[in-house]
Formats: sequence, C-alpha cells, structure tokens
Amino acid sequence: RNPLKAWGYQKKNHTWKRANSGITLIVNIQQSRWGNWAYINCGVYVHSLGITESPKEYNCQIRFRLEVVVPGSAGKLVRGDYHDFSSVSPREPTTEDATEIGKALIEYGLPFLERFADTSRLRELIAERLAGSIDQACQFTRQLNDEQTSIVQSMS
Repeated sequence: RNPLKAWGYQKKNHTWKRANSGITLIVNIQQSRWGNWAYINCGVYVHSLGITESPKEYNCQIRFRLEVVVPGSAGKLVRGDYHDFSSVSPREPTTEDATEIGKALIEYGLPFLERFADTSRLRELIAERLAGSIDQACQFTRQLNDEQTSIVQSMS
C-alpha cells in the first residue's frame, strides 16, 4: 500500500500532492543525472502568493529535500552517502534502500511537511524562523495578513 496515499496525497507521474485550505503540499521524486539514485523533494505552495493553480515542486515558496530533515545514518542513506557516486562503479541502490528511504519519508519527511499544512501554522513557523530568512519571513507574514484581511472584508 502506498503510504503517501494513506496520508491523503494523490499521485501524478513522480509527484504526490495534497491540497487543502489554500495550500498544496508536494512530494516529488527526482532521478539523479549521475546514476540510479533519486532525490525526494518536498514543497509547500501557498496559492494566494503564487501564480499557478497546478504547482510543481519547483514553484513552491518553501522547498527542501528529505535528507535535510532525516537525522543520523538514515539521513546518510537518503543523501546517497553510501553509494560513492564519485567512484568508477558506484553501488546501486537496493530494494532495502528503497524501503529505508520510504520509512524515512514516513517518519521524518511527512510529519515535517505537515507542519506547513495551513496558513495559521505557517505564521507560527515564520515567527520561529523555520521558513526562510527574516526578511522573507516578514514579507511572507505581511502577505498572509493582507490575505486574511481581504477575506474577512469580503465576508462582511
């Protein structure tokens, strides 16, 4: 069973998306140019700040690779440290590698991505400086506040 489907993500090609409350969470598998390795890219797209209705991972305002949020030896596996890509004959990923990377996505990647699932939580994270530089956070917070103000005004 596909664990991303269990979390509510829908698949198209090598990308899984879950949209709710004006935000799309994205998980994308990117094949390495250097061999049979793949990278897992994650992104958060805030529709009110974007320009497309069907965002790709590279359109996201917040982006990270799974390896950044996975600690220890599991992080080394996700990064491909054990595969020695600089070698003439790098070790190919195995089925066990894929299983461990899947576990890392479920244990670390998706819970981290879920922290960005709604605009109120994004505001908290920005205040904690987890979503970019201070200047970007200030600009993003202003945009989110403007969006909330316009929604409230349109309801009255």
